[in-house]
Amino acid sequence: MDFTTKIVIDANTWLRFVLHEKHKKIIDIIDFHRFEVYANNYLLTEIFDTCVDMGIYTTREATNIIQQIRYAVFKTAEHAIFRLSPDPKDNYLFDLAIQKNCSFIVSDDGLLLRMKLKPVPVKSTNWFLKHYPI
Repeated sequence: MDFTTKIVIDANTWLRFVLHEKHKKIIDIIDFHRFEVYANNYLLTEIFDTCVDMGIYTTREATNIIQQIRYAVFKTAEHAIFRLSPDPKDNYLFDLAIQKNCSFIVSDDGLLLRMKLKPVPVKSTNWFLKHYPI
């Protein structure tokens, strides 16, 4: 498969779609634009836990959603190297993006969006939807 752009999509962006039962839209965008999207177990677990903890989905429904996301992404592990994120729990996003040579990260995390020295550009979900429509 000939992918054009490698990206990382933050859990908060996935959840923006998942919590409104529109996760197929982001999967369709990934397919249509032939993105190579990277995720790790931590990101997938964060999505799963939020779905179940908020009581929006049952464990079975959340498992099904994670399976759908797994088909759309390349699940990988990263080496923990980057330590300069404003929120240390977000360091893995930069590790994934740097180590997989991604063009950008999609996130609505204000701290990441306002970060001055980013090793990989961080773009908002609205920017992503505007620049990559179906």
